[in-house]
Amino acid sequence: MRLGGKGPLVVVAALLIPCACRDEPREASTHPAMSNALLVGECAEYCRELLDAWTERAEPLSGLLPESRETIVWTPENAGADLFPFLVLSAEWVGGPEDRERMRRLLAAEIALTPRWGKLPDALELEQLEFYFLEPKLDRLIYGAAEYAKDGLLPLLESLGDSAWTDRLLGIAEDLVRFRELATGGTLPSDRAEVNGEILQVLSRLYFYTGDPRYVPDIERIARAYVEVVGPQCNGLPCHRFDFAAGTPIDRRLLFVDHGSEILNGLTEALLALERAGSPIAGELRAYLGGVFELVAARGLTEEGLLHTGLDTQTLEPIRGATPDTFGYTFGAMLAFERIRGDVDCTPMLRRCLDAMSAGAHEHWPNDDGYADAIESALLLMNRVPHEPASEWVRRMTAALLERANTNNHRPGESYGEGNVMRSARLVARWLTQGTSLSPYRSDVLLGARAATDGIDAVLACEEPYEGVWRFDVPRHQKHMRLPIDIPRVNEDLEWFTVAGDEWYALEEEGRAPRVLLGARLAEGVPVALEAGEVRGIRVRALPSSSDAGLRIDVKGPRVAGAVGAELRLVVTHPFPWKRNLRVLARGAEPIELEVGPGEARAVTLPLPPAEDAPAAIAVHRVDVEDADSPAVGRWTGLAVPGRETVDARLLRRDGVHHGLRYVDTAASDLILALDPGDAAGELELLLLWGARDDTRGGELVWPNGEATRLQQGGYDGFRWLGVPVPPEHGSGELRVRLRAIEGQDTTFVAGAALCRAKR
Repeated sequence: MRLGGKGPLVVVAALLIPCACRDEPREASTHPAMSNALLVGECAEYCRELLDAWTERAEPLSGLLPESRETIVWTPENAGADLFPFLVLSAEWVGGPEDRERMRRLLAAEIALTPRWGKLPDALELEQLEFYFLEPKLDRLIYGAAEYAKDGLLPLLESLGDSAWTDRLLGIAEDLVRFRELATGGTLPSDRAEVNGEILQVLSRLYFYTGDPRYVPDIERIARAYVEVVGPQCNGLPCHRFDFAAGTPIDRRLLFVDHGSEILNGLTEALLALERAGSPIAGELRAYLGGVFELVAARGLTEEGLLHTGLDTQTLEPIRGATPDTFGYTFGAMLAFERIRGDVDCTPMLRRCLDAMSAGAHEHWPNDDGYADAIESALLLMNRVPHEPASEWVRRMTAALLERANTNNHRPGESYGEGNVMRSARLVARWLTQGTSLSPYRSDVLLGARAATDGIDAVLACEEPYEGVWRFDVPRHQKHMRLPIDIPRVNEDLEWFTVAGDEWYALEEEGRAPRVLLGARLAEGVPVALEAGEVRGIRVRALPSSSDAGLRIDVKGPRVAGAVGAELRLVVTHPFPWKRNLRVLARGAEPIELEVGPGEARAVTLPLPPAEDAPAAIAVHRVDVEDADSPAVGRWTGLAVPGRETVDARLLRRDGVHHGLRYVDTAASDLILALDPGDAAGELELLLLWGARDDTRGGELVWPNGEATRLQQGGYDGFRWLGVPVPPEHGSGELRVRLRAIEGQDTTFVAGAALCRAKR
């Protein structure tokens, strides 16, 4: 039930009058975040309704979704790009296990049924599960795949991290550039700036995500075409369509409406990637974009500071029309360029835009999609440039958007455009909860939060007793995307209050002793139990950080679990204004009790007995620091390498960081091993823990001097250690070596690496 109804949310609001709870009784309206919580509840309920409606609309056998009620066709550019990803995110937010499993099955069906040329998908007729078009037309395939990858799959990577959707994204990206020669004679994937801009966004973000330098030449190729070919023909601007064979514009407009500003964002993200890659054309692209944004600021804005529809690149006259609902995309590209360049300030221009947008003249948009895009645009800018009038404007627009669903005989499951409404409703909810979330979802449970000094003020409330987990957001641009800076991005899953895993945070509730938790615990989730009718206010604040704050774990002696004399040295420092009694435990060691007061530091050493044999020779020591009010966890992980004297050892994940046991697919990108023998004497050997059942895969080590050592496995079951002598010239200082799949092999699996003195 949305705004104007009398569903569970209205009942909850009515119940949240003075109530029996562990805090002092309070009225719902007294907590500053309660209005946020109520609007979040409306957004969540609407997304739940759409999730149910589209579940009923799905084709029964495959689970694929038509793009509208009037059609029976799945399309990559509509059903795939605009609807599917936000059903996935809604299932993660307000759905249950069955909803999430349904989304995974839908992806499996899409991968099996829709690829038409390589991995590029095409429209699929859902009654016969056959392709809608008789012939595979490459420009249509590239357009649909670019939309699906950028609008649909990139947001899933950013929101969820590495998942099954990531492999689909990587495969489509590979074929988007692989087939460019067939599309435009080898220059670009498309003659349309929209498509090239989307592909630049995909390739640039995947360059950072994978660390794979193979993306750079294609980013360079597209960027160079706009700097050196399109720019000279269009007064230094990109145009909507360009005939690269003839060297002349087809459509000379630079548009700021939806689908028009993709090239500005794509070139800006390309600049960040090319600068970090050390590309020789990065300087040219920086100068080009500086000129583009100067022209946009000088000729593309109305008197009130909003965007025109676009610019005529031949006359530099503005194309006048209604204010674009995607105004945040163009201004976001300008703000991203400012963050990359570092010597310009477009904040006054953005504030002027938000002033004009929230002044009252832009309260109505022609359709639901217009409301959704305008809300997303405002949030994109407000995330970097706080603006209270715009905050109130977003609340009004969200209420209006949700209210529209109660009018005009609206039936959920009408059109793929509802995916954009789900996207913006979720963005509003994440803003009004400051990125926190409760799981499992229940319609009578409310959560809201407001930014406060050094943290957030949150409120939790419910109608019936509730037990769940309260999770906090992390810097996903770093953790999931591995971006060096958090620049604005089209369809970005915005970050608000984020926690760092090794920083400390205080949770303060009226009438309770404060709890102190590591950010890693908050990200993992804090258990929450609410009584019927309870309203609980909690303030979360980041504690001052210093080099001595928190827990520090040092390993002394051999770094191999199971070696004689291995020990763990745990240093506990306590900058907080209260005393703590801690109980330190490690597997196989006696627990140690210690008391740490304000400003004190205590050090304890835990002897670690030999670890029991573990699968694949991996042994893990877990160290828990227990606190009556706030458990904090530290972990030390070592590799068991029998019969070897190890000087450095790592467990590996995809990006080469030692962080738990995980396969590494080096076909997606070369794996960089960085190990440090320190002052170890004698010859060295590099050990790789490698394998899988019936593995026949191969790989090779590439040493710093470019020489390669071939590694070939076959006919064995499980993991085992492979030893490779380290060339003498690389036997001192940090060793950085690449592990890559042998040409013709699909992949190479590695779970761990160790640098050892050679067996004598």
